[in-house]
Amino acid sequence: MLRFKMPWYVVQHFSPIVGIKFIKEEWNFKNKPILVVMNRQGKVEHPNALHMIRVWGMKAFPFTTTVEETLSNRVDGIGSVWFDIHPDVSNWIKQEKYIFFYGGKDNEWIQQFNKKAATLANDPVMKDKKISIELFCVGKGSKGEDDHNILGHFWNRIESFFFSKTHKNTKQDIVTQEIQKLLSYKTESGWVVLSKGSRLVVSGNGTTMLKVLEEFDKKKELVREVGFEICFKDHHEKIIETGHHCCRVDIPMNAGKVPEHIKCPECPRIMETYISYKCCHIDGPMNALH
Repeated sequence: MLRFKMPWYVVQHFSPIVGIKFIKEEWNFKNKPILVVMNRQGKVEHPNALHMIRVWGMKAFPFTTTVEETLSNRVDGIGSVWFDIHPDVSNWIKQEKYIFFYGGKDNEWIQQFNKKAATLANDPVMKDKKISIELFCVGKGSKGEDDHNILGHFWNRIESFFFSKTHKNTKQDIVTQEIQKLLSYKTESGWVVLSKGSRLVVSGNGTTMLKVLEEFDKKKELVREVGFEICFKDHHEKIIETGHHCCRVDIPMNAGKVPEHIKCPECPRIMETYISYKCCHIDGPMNALH
């Protein structure tokens, strides 16, 4: 009954058939859904367009590698990650407001950052310079309750953006560097992204970004001279120069073609590779070894 409802061709054989080996080895199918795009002549136009569809939706039509490269190489392309994550965010982006996106596993840090960022947003100097700052805690609803749909949507898009950037090569352009940095924040206790509309201004882990806000009182007068954006970025760079923390990027091995080597998004070194095992106890005991 389910098969008859599907508007596409369904392979009905469950025993090994010709083509399975090809799909696994040539198309890197590893038990997670992939979407291979072919033209009318049967030529593969994209080995897995699922990631680009998750990030850009129908803007990526006709889902070819050429379109993907154009979209993923745009400097403001990272804004696609959060453009329609919430109606309020979409409106703020259209109004070209500054937006603090933040989150993490440490609720105490989240509360501290929220308090400091709200104080900055309402500061008389910011109001005087007509600098509008909004706050959006990823994974928390308007009343502070957990919103796993937004949280999952946010990280799925970042992960898909990463695969869109690295499935062909590991060239470390500015967009690749920033998307890897965002992906590394997934396991952090706290993290922050500051954007101006859809354009990413600066991002960082919770410790450094909170320190920027705590020390920003001394820099506020500079806002009148050089502007909020330059002042905030410069102070953040000075803080991270005093000490780096370990950077970690988790990539699921069954999500398709995974790059052999990844350059660190915060320094010129190649990242060390570790193997991690995870079980979420889904679909019964047989899934415990995936």
